[in-house]
Amino acid sequence: MAKNWTQKLRVLQRDYNVDVVVSSGPYEGRSVVYRPRYETDRQPWLLGSLANGTVDTKAARFNGRDCRPVYPDRNED
Repeated sequence: MAKNWTQKLRVLQRDYNVDVVVSSGPYEGRSVVYRPRYETDRQPWLLGSLANGTVDTKAARFNGRDCRPVYPDRNED
């Protein structure tokens, strides 16, 4: 059983193929990827467009509570 928000989001990504996005603030709705800097990183979520590291990533990191899942469309043709 998942103990924190990041673990819950990781389980949803694995089992249901959800996209994780920022839930509020200036980056609301932007996709994030799981890129921890070290094992116990408190802000392991990084903006998807910054995942290559070309921009200062310290200002664009989030914890699990700052994010929410977006489920894929169920109307697949």
